[in-house]
Amino acid sequence: MTVTLVVVSAVVALMVLYWIPVRGWYRRSEAQRLASLRTMSGDTGVLSPDYESTLAITIDALATEVWPRLLEMGRGPGSQLRPADAADVSPGDVLRYRLAPAFPVHSVDPGRTLVLGDSPGRLHWRWQFELYPVDPSRTRLLSRTRIRSGPTP
Repeated sequence: MTVTLVVVSAVVALMVLYWIPVRGWYRRSEAQRLASLRTMSGDTGVLSPDYESTLAITIDALATEVWPRLLEMGRGPGSQLRPADAADVSPGDVLRYRLAPAFPVHSVDPGRTLVLGDSPGRLHWRWQFELYPVDPSRTRLLSRTRIRSGPTP
């Protein structure tokens, strides 16, 4: 029993020692600096969020190549989504992902912006993706999640 307690205590201590510096690094990351400078199209949907997270990545592809992949995320190889389907996504549609709940499309600017989210209720959220050209062959993908929960005890 004491060996188990020592092992569990060591694992928890290592997790805490790892998490504190890693979390600080993420909070100082370029994506977080961009978050404070760049307003995204879905930001006004959740005012005064309880939680907000912004992630960013530069992809060696054009936005026209990234957009269809963005719409099939979570579906994995062999997705049934065809390029024609990708062009037909509109507000009110529901994107269904394997092993995840369905996500309602709140707004879309094909090839540039996809905002997923719900109607106001107890938990109000937006998950948005925006594509920005970096240069003729690269695209910057920003993903921002904003959540506001209702009153809790």
